[in-house]
Formats: sequence, C-alpha cells, structure tokens
Amino acid sequence: SNLTSAEFSLNSDLNSRLKIQSPEEVKCIQGEEKSFQVKVENTGDIESVNTDLELEGPVNSNINPKSAEIDKGEVEVFVVNLMPEENSELVRKNSTLKLNSLNFDTEKEITVSVGASNQSRESIKEDYKNLTDYFKSKSNQLRELAVSGMNVNTTEDLKYSLRDLN
Repeated sequence: SNLTSAEFSLNSDLNSRLKIQSPEEVKCIQGEEKSFQVKVENTGDIESVNTDLELEGPVNSNINPKSAEIDKGEVEVFVVNLMPEENSELVRKNSTLKLNSLNFDTEKEITVSVGASNQSRESIKEDYKNLTDYFKSKSNQLRELAVSGMNVNTTEDLKYSLRDLN
C-alpha cells in the first residue's frame, strides 16, 4: 500500500518530533469493517511523548490503542478500524488523522472512500432496469402517437394534441 509520512515539531527548543506513517487512501465497502495501521515515531529529543490519535472522516471508526506513551526512537502502531454502515453514503472524502499531545496537536490528511456493497449494487441495477423499461415504454407510446398522425415534437405540441382526451 502507498504510505506517506509527515513529520511535525512539538517545540523547536526541545526538538521533539513525531513522524506519522499512514496510507494515502483507504477504501472500504458499505457494511464491512476495514482496518489499517498508522505508525507514529518519536524522532525528537524528548524522552517520552504521550499522544492519542483520532480520525475525522465520513464513517465511524475506533482506534486501538486510543493513546500511547512513545519513547524517544520508538514507534507505536495504532490500528484504525473503519466501520461504515450498510446505508453509508457512497463517498470519496479527505479525512483527518489528528495526533493530540500535551501542547501539541497536528493533523494529516488521508482519503477515505466508501464503495457500494453487493446489496446496494443490486438495488442500483434494479432501479436502473426499472427506469430504463419505463422510458422505453413511454418512448414507444410517443412513437405510436406520432405514427397515428399526432404532433409530438415538443411538450407543447403533445399537450395540444392530447387536449381533447382529458
């Protein structure tokens, strides 16, 4: 998977840095949980940084662990579970990974997309078929009216031609 990194300074005097590695985009399906990892590394000079991670995005999520104490030179792996509902909106949106520490908040953009479940796809296909059948039927009716000599070139012509049928 495509991983991107972002490095942020906590305080230039203390030279504390947290490096975040995460996928650029995460794709999930309506009604199906999807997990991905976010790695946070303490690359600065502070011995230990306590931080928590949250995701602001188009679907519900939970993160494990919610927070961690990351020692200098160490990496903490957070697991983000996306939990889109069966009727979640089909979207592709920029979302925000937020890293919160004492005197330090930072954000990293990732893209979260929600695709259609098989059930939604079948429902969309059925709706499309029904609408296609409906419009074919109306097209055939117009053709029959035209063949019978009625002027059906515009909506106004059609209304005028049908006025006596009401």
